[in-house]
Amino acid sequence: MSLEQQSTGFRWFFNLYFNLLVKQSLDAGDIIVMDEPATNLHPNGQIELRKFLKDFAIKNDITIIIATHLPFLIDLDYLDELRVVKMNDNRVSIVNNFAAIDSDDPDTLKHIKNALMTSKHVLFDFDSKVVFVEGITDYNYLSMFKKIFQAQEDKNNKNKVGDTKDIVFLPINGVGDKNAPNCDKKQLEISKRLIDIRKNNPILLVDSDEAGRSMKEANKKDSALNIICLGEINKDFKTIEDLFDKDDLSKLNLVNENGEFIKHSSQSSLIKTHCANYEFSDKTLENFKKLFDRLRD
Repeated sequence: MSLEQQSTGFRWFFNLYFNLLVKQSLDAGDIIVMDEPATNLHPNGQIELRKFLKDFAIKNDITIIIATHLPFLIDLDYLDELRVVKMNDNRVSIVNNFAAIDSDDPDTLKHIKNALMTSKHVLFDFDSKVVFVEGITDYNYLSMFKKIFQAQEDKNNKNKVGDTKDIVFLPINGVGDKNAPNCDKKQLEISKRLIDIRKNNPILLVDSDEAGRSMKEANKKDSALNIICLGEINKDFKTIEDLFDKDDLSKLNLVNENGEFIKHSSQSSLIKTHCANYEFSDKTLENFKKLFDRLRD
């Protein structure tokens, strides 16, 4: 079949690939800007295109910026890469924080849904297990190991309900200050808002610190929010960084010279992007596997 007989979407990708990406005219550090690409591709084609472009960009050390209204070009495992451009009174602003609890709408996906003019069931399946986590750093590490474990499951030809791919992580901006006045009431209000977002068996994963334990205690009665403290997986797990083996913490520069954890969203995002280049220790993989098994129960 000649190129002229192929679909419009196929011809568009053919031109993109052979006339730009593989012409060896791109150098490391280059930036490609695409305005509304893939409009002629079917949803699966759009998903495959996003994965291809991401892998191509990482392999060739370039940056690809895509302006889109297509929900299938959005990957919820990479919220840290999204930027929502908003226009108010002829003034442009950029939203890049998807971990904030808003007093009116705490939905992580609020700005994304508004920009795409769609509802959240388009972004992830209703049957997906939604796990709210404390902050973008936890979100990055958990979505990273989701990718790693999913690759292992695919290699072992596993494809059943409850697989890693069925978990959706969504970040929130903490669970409140334990020492603040009326903390328990505020934590219950946070819980209520999260349940309003996800009525289908929502889970909140919290650190095993005072605030996390307080959040779990506040939800013991009459709450549909299932709260899991990291300490329930292993008594030594206080924060997400405790799941990393000491050698991995050092190799990834996640501890300072005093042995204190370094928490930077940009660093965790970079580690997630290049995780294929790392060989995590068996202990690190075992620790995160225990956590994922608990979340899938």
